[in-house]
Amino acid sequence: MAVVTGFVSASISIVFTFAIVGMIVNKAIINKPFYARLTHLNFIKNEKLNKILGVTVLRYIILHSFWKFLNPALKLDKAKGREKLLWLRAEMTNAEISHLIGFALGLMVISASFLANYLTGIIVPLFIANTLFHLYPALLQQYNKRRVDLLLARYKS
Repeated sequence: MAVVTGFVSASISIVFTFAIVGMIVNKAIINKPFYARLTHLNFIKNEKLNKILGVTVLRYIILHSFWKFLNPALKLDKAKGREKLLWLRAEMTNAEISHLIGFALGLMVISASFLANYLTGIIVPLFIANTLFHLYPALLQQYNKRRVDLLLARYKS
């Protein structure tokens, strides 16, 4: 049991390290020409599939727990305007891409560990932690960006 707890703790620590690296890499590539293509990623367009995968459950958990304090800038105020929505969308995109970079790093480490047959006990906990702390938040940012895009469309008409 202690080994499992150790692998789970190590997985969470590793995933948070990937989050920091993801933010650093994101800041390094933000002004590159290809970055504009990354701002329009949309993996799951179907709202029903989002619900089935639990993205809306994650949204509820974040809104009603201590996690909401981690990035308080990503909050839509009642006094919203077009510029505020554009800024909010850019911040969401920034967070999304940082999470995706962290997720990709996690997948690389998991793959390397698997291929090298090294610390195989950490593969499953690391994959679960990587998915929960990087993939799902990225999907949530995409979900929220679609909601912001709907509000922005109202300003155009």
